[in-house]
Amino acid sequence: MLKVCREKCIPHEYGESELNKGESVCVDRCVLKYMETNLKIGQYAQSVRLDAKDLNFHEYLKSKYTEKKKE
Repeated sequence: MLKVCREKCIPHEYGESELNKGESVCVDRCVLKYMETNLKIGQYAQSVRLDAKDLNFHEYLKSKYTEKKKE
């Protein structure tokens, strides 16, 4: 999450030591989307009682959900 949100929201060349308002809002939204996605996947996993061995399936669902949100 940190890597994705940093690459999306913060320029590679830092001009200041603090985030500006736009960067801060972008990071907040990025983290919120990540957390919402993980919550939905966790709720689904609990509803079908996925075991730890099904972690790869969890990653598959996560990628499908994030693709769906982009559409």
